[in-house]
Amino acid sequence: MRRWMEKDHAVFPEVSPEAVNVDTGQVEALITYLQEETAAAGIPGFAMVATCQGKCFLEHFEGTYCGIGDKNLPFHRDVVHRAYSFSKPVSATLVMQLYQEGLLDIDLPVQAYIPEFKGGGKDALTLRHFLTHSAGLPSLTSDVPTEAAWQASVEEACAAEVEWEPGSRTPYHARSSLFVPAAVARIVSDNMTWAQLCRERLFEPLGMNNSYFDMPPRGTPLSITPQPAEAPAIWDDMEFGFLGHPSGGLLCTTEDMMRFLNMHLNKGRWGDVRILEEAT
Repeated sequence: MRRWMEKDHAVFPEVSPEAVNVDTGQVEALITYLQEETAAAGIPGFAMVATCQGKCFLEHFEGTYCGIGDKNLPFHRDVVHRAYSFSKPVSATLVMQLYQEGLLDIDLPVQAYIPEFKGGGKDALTLRHFLTHSAGLPSLTSDVPTEAAWQASVEEACAAEVEWEPGSRTPYHARSSLFVPAAVARIVSDNMTWAQLCRERLFEPLGMNNSYFDMPPRGTPLSITPQPAEAPAIWDDMEFGFLGHPSGGLLCTTEDMMRFLNMHLNKGRWGDVRILEEAT
């Protein structure tokens, strides 16, 4: 019988799968499958964490990850991952916090906040259009690793023309879906950086102490994916592309992901902290 947990964590009480009515055989089969993929070099390593009813019934790390100076570092629970589009619900949550506080209105035209956002079929575009991937601007190539790049991306959005009537279609807006709402969120928040906004409004209240929309502290065990041909020799040489982007630039641990997801499962509440009103 697998020993499911190696140590106790105060965040989520640890139980066996059966204790939360999860089929142990199914969980074992999943772990076995991923172990076989790792052994066959299909993947270098993997992390799995699962909760039910606020209890952790699976936490398993195996194989290796690519970090600074080494492509074969042993996987463990404190590794920080590139979250890619998991960034979107995190960013959307912050936007909706500002909405419920009356600091922005997702149904007002974007140009009410960014006057230059007009023409090209954009005049009636709202934040709701972006949040629901129906804005008709799926091809924006915004890149935001610096403040100058952020402002250039705002200018790109202001100059763009819609590809279809807003609200009529919902193809995936990979970058624009959360970038434009985040740009408005910054404007109504005294132009705080996106990283600072998320830290103060989400990460700190939720105890997500290993989540970043900027570079984490030097020495953080950071998994570099997709893996480069050679592991970076020094921290400053790392290239992260989407770093800091509201639609794809979040870095976080699996535990922080679980804190965030359980907050939503609990209808906007994490312990004694209310992040979102249930109606929001």
